[in-house]
Amino acid sequence: MKVLAVIDFIDFPETCKQCRFKQGSLNPADELVWLCELNDEYIDLYKASEWCPLRKVPQKESEKHREEIEDWTGLAYSQGWNDCIDEIINETLEGDSNDS
Repeated sequence: MKVLAVIDFIDFPETCKQCRFKQGSLNPADELVWLCELNDEYIDLYKASEWCPLRKVPQKESEKHREEIEDWTGLAYSQGWNDCIDEIINETLEGDSNDS
């Protein structure tokens, strides 16, 4: 399963009901059911499914925080953390442009 990184924290859905990737349809018994457009799974609108491919991207450590770190190992960790987040964002954006 491909995981989608979500950069915008403001619009991150807490439940499937809030997600823009849901689609309602009628099952053979003419009952309304909801599907996730990302992986064609039936969903419960009021829960966030464990298999949901959306993930929040962690926040970078601020420059102020990095200036407060006194030892080189902490500074290296902080820089590595931010580099990893940059890589996640770049892969997500490249994936979006390749999908078009």
